[in-house]
Amino acid sequence: MECLPADWGSGYRNVWLGTTCGVRASYKCVDIIRSVPCTLRFLSVEPLLESVADLDLTGIGWVAVGGMSGPLHKTRKMDLKWAAEVHDLCGAQRIPFLFKQASSAHTERGINALSLYLAEHAGQEGDPDTVPLIRQYPKTKLPLMPFTEHGKRFTMKEYRAYQSGA
Repeated sequence: MECLPADWGSGYRNVWLGTTCGVRASYKCVDIIRSVPCTLRFLSVEPLLESVADLDLTGIGWVAVGGMSGPLHKTRKMDLKWAAEVHDLCGAQRIPFLFKQASSAHTERGINALSLYLAEHAGQEGDPDTVPLIRQYPKTKLPLMPFTEHGKRFTMKEYRAYQSGA
């Protein structure tokens, strides 16, 4: 609160506040942001490095999930099961959920990985080229920049390699 402008009050209508929460040790950050008055609170659950299935989403209005990118992507790889757990938490509470990426050397890779994982676990075969991306955004009266599909979808071969740890 001490970092906010003096006229913050209950927040500016065009400002959303968020925090990163990719491990259980960062839950304290979620508690802190939950205590700050604002229009919308969001979580960036990335890089998702462990299961956060017990994450309390009270007061949260949007959640984005993604894996590690860069040089540590193989040693700190996100398990798609963990992303599915957060997806389910959000769905149960009707919180918009955005899947950003799987773990990769480059950002925005495997943007369809969670969709393929969920299809597979529902006993379906998802088409990597057409499976719908899981990219929901909060409803707002303010204009948002147009969101387009950018990033790279996994091919089925890349998805299988990711799942096998290759």
